[in-house]
Amino acid sequence: MGRASKADAQKHRDEVVTAAARMFRERGIGAVSVPELMAAAGLTHGGFYRHFPSKDALAATAVSAAFAEQVAWTKAIFERHQGDPEAGHAEIVDVYLSTDHRDQPGTGCAHAGLAIDASHTSTDSGVREAFAAGMRETVDTLATSGGQTRESKARREAALVELATLVGGMVLARATAGEEISDQVLAAVRKSLAQT
Repeated sequence: MGRASKADAQKHRDEVVTAAARMFRERGIGAVSVPELMAAAGLTHGGFYRHFPSKDALAATAVSAAFAEQVAWTKAIFERHQGDPEAGHAEIVDVYLSTDHRDQPGTGCAHAGLAIDASHTSTDSGVREAFAAGMRETVDTLATSGGQTRESKARREAALVELATLVGGMVLARATAGEEISDQVLAAVRKSLAQT
């Protein structure tokens, strides 16, 4: 059997990154093995090192991919609500604080799914750098919502508060999923953000 073409190799690499971004958000970077990742991508474990020099390199790439997905989702919401950034923020809050989002971490927020992993890496790790870059882009997107071309200090601070409140609420709701308090967390955070 011959070697894969460059197009096939890129397709396989993308499949590995997609699987890793999903699985790392679901279970954490340390809880997912390379053989599991490759199987989830429909590939053999032996081909991993043709795509990445290490699991850490893949993790950094997967974190970046997860954030790119999230930022694209956020921008799409604001585009749907052009001229009404409050409606965009309201939709983000409603979708983000839903039980569907809580119960499907693999396709959910990179912040809530990967923050703990990023905090356990060294300050110069690729994962930490990718997480910080993704967080900056998310905050920039929230702060410049509604077509604002320049963010003010107040808008940036409001975006940081909104993001921290959403992510903290989701982390706590996921940690207590199946318990009544999980739904209470989602409702309380939703109510708090509606008042701001």
